[in-house]
Amino acid sequence: FTDGKEDKDAKAARTNVITAIMHITKQTPSSKGIVRDINGIPAVVKMIEDQDAAVVEKATWTINNLCTRDEENQNAVRDAGGVPRLVKLLDNKELLK
Repeated sequence: FTDGKEDKDAKAARTNVITAIMHITKQTPSSKGIVRDINGIPAVVKMIEDQDAAVVEKATWTINNLCTRDEENQNAVRDAGGVPRLVKLLDNKELLK
């Protein structure tokens, strides 16, 4: 997602997108299937590796929202490589502060 040379607009756009998805998936459970149907779960999973800690945090909460009581989304997150990425976060001392 980032190469170290991105501008503030790109960073703000990414933050705004994941924030919107996080809130929608929390407040409107039916949106969880829509995110899956448009193949949005792999993009959310990739955001776990973003350079911006706020994006990582919101992506993690979004995955929580997507997977709560939704086995299809749990499988989609697993298939997108979400589990090892989430586990890797546990070793990231910077994000755990």
